[in-house]
Amino acid sequence: MKKYKLLLVILFSCIVTGAFAQNSNDMRLNEILVHNTGNIIDEYGQREGWIELFNSSYGVVKLGGCFLSNDPNNLQLFQVPKTDIKATIQPKQAIVFYADGDPTKGTFHLNFKLKDSDELFLVLGDGTTIVDHIKLPAQLDTNCSYERLEDGKGTTNGDTACWTIQKNPSPGTTVYRERFETKSQKMARLDPYGWIMALTDMSVVFIALIILYFCFKIMGNISKKKMRNAATSTPAGKVSAEKNEDISSETCAAIAFALELYSKENETHDNESFVVTMQHTDRSYSPWSSKIYTLRKMPELKKNKR
Repeated sequence: MKKYKLLLVILFSCIVTGAFAQNSNDMRLNEILVHNTGNIIDEYGQREGWIELFNSSYGVVKLGGCFLSNDPNNLQLFQVPKTDIKATIQPKQAIVFYADGDPTKGTFHLNFKLKDSDELFLVLGDGTTIVDHIKLPAQLDTNCSYERLEDGKGTTNGDTACWTIQKNPSPGTTVYRERFETKSQKMARLDPYGWIMALTDMSVVFIALIILYFCFKIMGNISKKKMRNAATSTPAGKVSAEKNEDISSETCAAIAFALELYSKENETHDNESFVVTMQHTDRSYSPWSSKIYTLRKMPELKKNKR
């Protein structure tokens, strides 16, 4: 029984872990600005080129340990600090890194610049697995960015078909409709009649009930099997002996004696007259249910006679 419970716990943990796993493979290079003279400034009041990364998943991603590089021969050029909580990216959110060549300024300041870069790489913590790769345009105007047509979507092998030049860069925000649309508005647009939400809710409930059914069925079968094994492993004579232990020897003797007397034909019985005698008692109180029967007599004062 304990083994089955342990297996169920392990299975449930694996399902939950797989559903909410933090996977850096879902991060994407989303928007890049090389020449910045009139766009955003960093916390030091300076304008530098920047790279926007986007979390394309529906789970939280910890970016710490991953690498950014503009050199195909050195994919481990810049590593995001592992201990910085700021490198945790929420679902469908973006984060901006400043390519100013000075990593001493903080977590989001790279140790290389984009002016002489031909391509960019986003690499996992192992230093070799490329998550995303893009080739930059040969000539990119000042304050114009190079961004994906849709946030986080498209190829990751350097193909530029899903990229475009943006004259109005918007680092740290999502593009197109998502910039101005709340989650409730987006849901109303995608599911105006609520069918998707209803089917999702019912599916979750029915799947949970099916899992519970099989869990209880397995546990019930195990309990029945244990009961059958316990019944078959106990000898019948032992059970009878255990039951007979509750009857004392005196009781057995009395029962045997009674049966012996009953079996004899010349057994004498007490003579019964079958006459019921009832003596009448006069009472001074009329009804037998009178409440006066429950009252105590008044105390009498007895005087000593001299």
